[in-house]
Amino acid sequence: MNLRGEVEIDPATMDFFKAVIERRQELPDKNGRLGLFLKIMANAGSYGIWAQFDRREIPGKERVMIADGSRAPWELDTSAPEEPGDYCFPPLAANITAGTRLQLAIYERLVNDLGSTWAMTTPTRAQPSQTNAAASYRAPAAHIWTEPAASA
Repeated sequence: MNLRGEVEIDPATMDFFKAVIERRQELPDKNGRLGLFLKIMANAGSYGIWAQFDRREIPGKERVMIADGSRAPWELDTSAPEEPGDYCFPPLAANITAGTRLQLAIYERLVNDLGSTWAMTTPTRAQPSQTNAAASYRAPAAHIWTEPAASA
């Protein structure tokens, strides 16, 4: 398999997402076109398979049951019903996203408690307002650089 004509991956012998992430880390410009493509590809794969619904185009209409949890289920006629993917389990997909947001909130609190400031540059990277970091806290999917509070 050749992604964008630049990234060779053999799914028979390689872990696809590991290879995508490693290749992005090797790029001199991680935010260039290829870098962003690889980032989106890896992020989509981390929980997308658990939220996959496949649209099925049909001639005419088919009656389907709709249940979104906000009210009693109802029926709808549609020409494009959706079937859950092989690994579809929306609660897991939602919890992966929620867990990531919780990690970011924890990181923000840790940085603020140390009297430092931070800014998000991507969903999993926090950076201080200045570039010369004094300490670094590391977590599975993110790095936080903190600086001592300036003395008044």
